[in-house]
Amino acid sequence: SRVRPHSKVIDFGCAGGQLDAALRETGCYVIGVDKSVPNETAHFNQFIEHDLDERDMPINLEGIDCLLMLDIIEHLKSPERFVDMLRNDPYCTPAIRIVVSTGNVAFLLTRIALIFGMFNYGPRGILDLTHTRLFTFATIRRLFLQAGFEILETKGIPAPIPLALGDTRLARVLLRLNCMAIKVWRSMFAYQVFMVVQPRPSLAYLLDKAETKSTERANSTA
Repeated sequence: SRVRPHSKVIDFGCAGGQLDAALRETGCYVIGVDKSVPNETAHFNQFIEHDLDERDMPINLEGIDCLLMLDIIEHLKSPERFVDMLRNDPYCTPAIRIVVSTGNVAFLLTRIALIFGMFNYGPRGILDLTHTRLFTFATIRRLFLQAGFEILETKGIPAPIPLALGDTRLARVLLRLNCMAIKVWRSMFAYQVFMVVQPRPSLAYLLDKAETKSTERANSTA
């Protein structure tokens, strides 16, 4: 719902591309980027095999409308470097929307575990073994703000209770309660952080816009 139909989209860390298949149904042109080639590449208009921890971007952002970074930034060795690299792309203009999600390490159950001296990594979840960086609402916002982005939207995502307990009546009730609790205390009860950000206008962008408007004004009075 945050990606307009017929947008040109890059999905960083696209994995199997199930979301990308849904985006293509809305007329989007989807470029998948991942270090592993998925079994089904038909979900993408274009697929690029690339490790996001490498220093070079595999593609510039010319003509791109939206970037997806869903549950991927916590896997990077240096999220700061990657976000800076995006911001320094000359085509990273305020017209681009970046959709980001990551686990909230300040989630209630993680806090309770810490009280009892437990901080155990596992095969999935917030403390997934492959996570190299953990975020709270405040730290993920700071990451993008310091890199020169503007935060357009921040939401809390509830825990995947039906996935853990099955699609039962109890699970649905607990999920509704989790959603209600997020509205009261987001940083405590949200399982994940969801954000939409955009680049702030750079000096080069502002100068280019001013030059374009000046040329248009001169042509209209000629």
